[in-house]
Amino acid sequence: MKKLLLIIFSLSIIDSVLTYAGIKKGIVVELVPVISNFYNNSPSASVIVDIAATTVLCAVIWIVQKNRKWIIYPLLAILPIKVFAIAMHIRWITTLIS
Repeated sequence: MKKLLLIIFSLSIIDSVLTYAGIKKGIVVELVPVISNFYNNSPSASVIVDIAATTVLCAVIWIVQKNRKWIIYPLLAILPIKVFAIAMHIRWITTLIS
């Protein structure tokens, strides 16, 4: 569980930073409407809030997971979504480089 949370946390941070960089360069757009509004109003604050929220959520999951063995299933469902997001970032980075 600890490794899974660490992987999800790391992917979330990478996603947030790369989204910020892509938006600043005008290459990508945020697909989640609520988060997109945050990025449009204050990109730097959005990254900070995103990282803080991810930290808090991972900490809460770590604390409550000891009594709730089922919590691994939603985390396993989140993992491919995060991997897909990173893959999309890799795609725009390679497009930018080539």
